[in-house]
Amino acid sequence: LSELIMTGKMDMALIYTSDPIKGVTLEPLFREEMFLVSPADMKLPAEPGQPLPLSALDGHAMLLPSKAHFLRRLIDEGLARARARPEVISELESVPALGAAVLDGLGSTILPASVVLETPSFSGAQLHPLTTPVIDATVSLCVSDHMPLSEPALAARSVLLEIVTKLKSGHHPGIRAI
Repeated sequence: LSELIMTGKMDMALIYTSDPIKGVTLEPLFREEMFLVSPADMKLPAEPGQPLPLSALDGHAMLLPSKAHFLRRLIDEGLARARARPEVISELESVPALGAAVLDGLGSTILPASVVLETPSFSGAQLHPLTTPVIDATVSLCVSDHMPLSEPALAARSVLLEIVTKLKSGHHPGIRAI
């Protein structure tokens, strides 16, 4: 997405990073926690909805994004800190495919709160916030550092920032202020 913004094909995007990217300006907005998503009947050391330490995933069958994906780097870093080595049985990028695989009982996945809580693909799965350590990602507004925003884009940015302010001030699972 940052490439589309650099080339002027997009005005702005919300992306998972706060690390500098040449050609764009990033405005960190909030941090989003990752959740474990598992088949409804899977036996885990915590009841559905309850926090689960990452160490509980040692040897656990996992369906994860590919190593090229930003979220996979966060997941791998968190698992390494917890000294957990799950069994990655498949790498999938498609959210609907991940949902189908989890609901079919093939394994669990780790995804951002917004994806898990707002996507019908995971209806019926058990969800766990992850702890010790928490895996979270900074969500930033990405805009070009050399092209000004048009008036409609400025209006959209204003509405977006208003929504983010409301999200941060209310209780929304998995979303934390920076």
